[in-house]
Amino acid sequence: MKSFIYALLLVGLVISFVSADMIGPGQKNIPIENVITNIQNFPDYTFVCVCAFKAQDNSIEDIYSYEVINNDGKIIPYYNRPCNENSVYAFKRVDLPLIPFTEESLLEYINLRKGIKVIEGIETSEYSTITDSRSSIIKEYTISMDSMTTNPSSITTNRNFLMYLYYLIPLLAIGIVIYIIMKRNNKKKND
Repeated sequence: MKSFIYALLLVGLVISFVSADMIGPGQKNIPIENVITNIQNFPDYTFVCVCAFKAQDNSIEDIYSYEVINNDGKIIPYYNRPCNENSVYAFKRVDLPLIPFTEESLLEYINLRKGIKVIEGIETSEYSTITDSRSSIIKEYTISMDSMTTNPSSITTNRNFLMYLYYLIPLLAIGIVIYIIMKRNNKKKND
């Protein structure tokens, strides 16, 4: 029995040190689709979404992952680790090596200022309550090579209207129960 209690305490101690990126109870993840709307205006550039770790002096220390953005302008990040710098850089095609390139070579190009940061602070998801009717968010960015964008030019929200049934059905059921009780009370008074 003592060994069982010790094992249980050991499991509890180990679990307390485990951490994960989890959604809390009563919350859900709302995916955000980010799109550059005027990417066709810059045919001489390659756009890269970079997930990196930024140091306290705002320099990039390490790139965790990157994705080259296609001509449709959709920014599709595939991150395997959390990052505190999520930005889009534009590189002149003549300045880049053949794609795919490594994270180290991309970091070197960014640190040599061969890339122009056109979008900073891209969000890929948003956490909200489970009762939120939003199913996805689309953020559209209009970029310029002269200035960095931090806010989208337009935001579209897709909603799941079936969510409202979760509110409507219980209210309808309460209304029916109240109606039945009132009918019974009226019938007893009349008898």
